[in-house]
Amino acid sequence: MTHIELTPFDASEYLDTDEVISEYITAALEENDIELLMAVIADIKKAKDRTM
Repeated sequence: MTHIELTPFDASEYLDTDEVISEYITAALEENDIELLMAVIADIKKAKDRTM
């Protein structure tokens, strides 16, 4: 049996341009879910902190 190692998905790793960030937050706003929106904002902050 082959052992497969999985790593957690981190959306912030893919938020590398303002256009991608804009699309990400727009998609979250369309869901009308405050918890999702807060998670998206946290991902954006993490991505921005990484580039500073």
